[in-house]
Amino acid sequence: MPVYTDLGALGRVGNTRADELVAFGYGQWSGVPTSSFEAAVAGDFASIGLPDIVCPTVAACNANLVIGTFNGGGIHVIYDTDGKILQNFFGVSTSVLGISSPEWAVDDSPELLESWAVINGLPIASSDPNGDRYVGVLTHEFGHSINLAHTQGNGAIISFANARGPRGCLTPYAGAPTASQVETMYPFISTGTTGTAVGMSTVDMVDDRAALSDIYPAAGWPESHGTIRGIVRASRRAKVSNANELTEITGSNVIARNIANPWGDFSSHFTGQYSKGNDGPDGEFFFNGLTPGAQYVIYVDAAANGAFSVPIPVILPGPEEYYNGTMESADGETDDRCVSTTMMAAAASPITADMTFNRVKGAPEFIPILGGIPTDISEVGEIVVGSGGSNFMWTEAGGAVSLGQAGSGGQAAISDDGTTVSGSIRDATGGSFAGIWQAGTWSFVPTLPGALPCGSGTNASYMSAWDLSGDGSTVVGLSQNGCATANARAFKWSAAGGLEILPRLSTNRANRANTVSFDGSVIAGWDDFAGRAGVRWNGGVVSTISPNQNTYFVGEAGGMTPDGAHIVGLGAGTRRAGWMWEGIGGVHEIGVATVQRSAAVVAISDDGSVMGGYTDIAIGNRVPNIWTSELGWAEYVAFLNAQGTFAGDWLPAVNMGMTADAKTIIGWAFTPFGQQGYLVRSPKAVICHAPPTNVTNMHTIDVDWPAGLNGHLAHGDTVGVCAHGGL
Repeated sequence: MPVYTDLGALGRVGNTRADELVAFGYGQWSGVPTSSFEAAVAGDFASIGLPDIVCPTVAACNANLVIGTFNGGGIHVIYDTDGKILQNFFGVSTSVLGISSPEWAVDDSPELLESWAVINGLPIASSDPNGDRYVGVLTHEFGHSINLAHTQGNGAIISFANARGPRGCLTPYAGAPTASQVETMYPFISTGTTGTAVGMSTVDMVDDRAALSDIYPAAGWPESHGTIRGIVRASRRAKVSNANELTEITGSNVIARNIANPWGDFSSHFTGQYSKGNDGPDGEFFFNGLTPGAQYVIYVDAAANGAFSVPIPVILPGPEEYYNGTMESADGETDDRCVSTTMMAAAASPITADMTFNRVKGAPEFIPILGGIPTDISEVGEIVVGSGGSNFMWTEAGGAVSLGQAGSGGQAAISDDGTTVSGSIRDATGGSFAGIWQAGTWSFVPTLPGALPCGSGTNASYMSAWDLSGDGSTVVGLSQNGCATANARAFKWSAAGGLEILPRLSTNRANRANTVSFDGSVIAGWDDFAGRAGVRWNGGVVSTISPNQNTYFVGEAGGMTPDGAHIVGLGAGTRRAGWMWEGIGGVHEIGVATVQRSAAVVAISDDGSVMGGYTDIAIGNRVPNIWTSELGWAEYVAFLNAQGTFAGDWLPAVNMGMTADAKTIIGWAFTPFGQQGYLVRSPKAVICHAPPTNVTNMHTIDVDWPAGLNGHLAHGDTVGVCAHGGL
């Protein structure tokens, strides 16, 4: 394949040296002995009648002479000296290192005729005047130009501290990869003095060589080496015993490692990466180019970060796991995900290693919610609402649907029957108001007559909505009248009663309503008489929730039961504990430990038997918690993991709400896709049961959540699968 190079400089690297880097990069791909691919620099653009490609402005850009135009075949490498081609032709940031793509092919044939690559010279550092550390960018982009996609093998371990095997499992091999062992086609590259770019400039990893050889095979490929192939499947929801219920999973990353050379002799494959699932679920994977006589293990690995050529699961349908030979199954109790089976590669003797994601009967189901931060859920759990750049409504069937741009402050809430939503919304000028949504239409909650906003223009805030009564009649939140602290007031609004500014405990101090009972008669929130201390309004009368406001305070209220008899919140006492108030029973601290900075209870079931919230372990480190009378204030992720439910690379942070029976819980997590939401369905809980008359006969059972779990914990059982030690 002839390669033609641009006429200008590559940033601070001159044209002659840039041509040398191009020759090196394509030489790497041409030097793979198991591949028939060959490419070499045949001349510059002038030799085929093309000028220097520049884009000083959009109007003066001539990149279309190469991109989108057939120029007789070959590969055309454009030097974007100052990043303006990326900016003015592609409309992307000048920080992008490069873009490349195959462009022309023979009709109805896999044969490529022409491709292009744009290399951005702007990021080349002054300390790298010859581009010695930048050449990895070229080799990587040239891989794309000959139709190679991104892969994930060693790169995520180096760049994102990804696990060296299935997360949470020991590995049957030692050590860790070095920067020089990152695969060339990994989607992230660092060009610093200790970065990965130098290692990625050479095509010496089996992962890259095998991918190239699969597309451009030399004589004897792949029979000259070992092959492992298989299909990845998962069982449908809540079913593990019927093989007919298994479905193939597209977009799972599978990795093979030679246990004697795990970081140099490895290969990766996304299931269905050729069909991309266009013809239905495709769980196929294969590894060619394995070393004959070497012992390999394979495992399923979640994609950590990066743009891949196949739709990747946001959450894998089960935990990362090793292939476990004859024990491989969907049953997470008999197939230990952390046990691996080695396979000896042999030339011309493919090995089949089908894999099935583990499930544990009765384990909760973790479902991602992409679209923002979920803040409320309908009574039976079929509809979730939340806030972000917009208010949104989510269902499992339809995903997240925008309900329009969100205003500043507040959070979306939903009535028990799912027909009414409240939230903060904006008017035509961008001002922020409280609103109520019904039958697909928003209505503005009336402001105080003559009220002034805090801020101006798109920063003008008049009101923010914080909660909606279960019957959908009453919105509560914060009303502004200018920016003075004294004019930030709690409000209650209903169609029947109109707008009511709620009383406060101290003149010239702010207050806010955060949560409301089913019928709107009981409201709770905070009053700034003692630094956001918790208060309650009942029948229009305000009172403190603190048992003794001179010596003991609770912070703001965050939730309540439908009857208003139980109120929960954050920051109780000097230990800043989460808390629950139950009228005559007073305040109970929830979630206090010596290592905790503070805790908050945000959600509560209708009967008060289950509570959810979070704990601040350290600044910027927040973990979700769950509480029952027997479980206590437990870390929610550990609770789920013990039962066989894993969230992959998602780091849940806060449990935000739950259904009336607590069988569905919503929250948000830090994820590779930014802050996103989750929903956990828990009709059952998994228990390690020890019969009272035979404590040695422990076995795993699933029981009703939460009542069954409490009952079993009370007589000595533990949470989770017996083989994994429980919680």
